[in-house]
Amino acid sequence: SQQITAAPAVVAVPGAGTFKREHAAALRDKAVIIAFDRDTAGDTGAARTAEILHTAGVRTVFRWTPPPPYKDAREYHDRAEPCRLMDSILKNRNRI
Repeated sequence: SQQITAAPAVVAVPGAGTFKREHAAALRDKAVIIAFDRDTAGDTGAARTAEILHTAGVRTVFRWTPPPPYKDAREYHDRAEPCRLMDSILKNRNRI
């Protein structure tokens, strides 16, 4: 298990296909957790974003998806206990 020594940064983009290559430079040499929707567009966007991040030199890329029945992080936050979101993201991520 990887120990978290600092609060993670959050980068919000308005959709699964909108992360741009120029955004990745600021994340070089970091460990990044991406959280896209639990659907086909989210899967495609996560794969594309991970490729962009790895190409830019991001050290480690993890993906978190919300547990069923939640579709996205906002729904999980709003319907589950809000403090459980960060706990879930840090404990239930998969390296991609």
